[in-house]
Amino acid sequence: MVRPWLLRRRNRHVASRYETVRLRRWNSHAVDRAVAWPDVAKQNGSLTRQPGHVIDIMATCLDVAGVEYPKEFQGRQPVPLEGKSLVPILLGKQREPHELLAWKCSRGRAIQIADWKLVRPSDAWPWELYNLGNDIGETNNVAQQFPDRVKAMKEKYEQWRERVGAN
Repeated sequence: MVRPWLLRRRNRHVASRYETVRLRRWNSHAVDRAVAWPDVAKQNGSLTRQPGHVIDIMATCLDVAGVEYPKEFQGRQPVPLEGKSLVPILLGKQREPHELLAWKCSRGRAIQIADWKLVRPSDAWPWELYNLGNDIGETNNVAQQFPDRVKAMKEKYEQWRERVGAN
């Protein structure tokens, strides 16, 4: 049986050593992936700009296995699946993008909506805002210039955090 393999390849190049450290600090750096799935992955040797996230792995596995995410498991209701299958991307198609991507871990908190990303290393730190459309290295904090966007994204982050139990 041929199985799909998703392999970590390398960190994406950024302009300076400082930016590389910074991206690791936020735990939100972009990582290239190499995919090998004979007779399925149609874009051999190609690169896509469609984002994928760790939450998409479960959705992809369910899609490949042809099963649905459970509404109940061992007498409890799991958090709704937020990921989206990567299979359309592997087939060379466009995938409906995520409305937002959010995460909280020991090295940071963040929410990304389209090209805008709001980040901070812990709840004790202020939020920083970056426009990834023209600042992929997250070097120019524009939170002061866009306080309404910071407020709106912060509210969406708190809604996500409550919904998924990321306390």
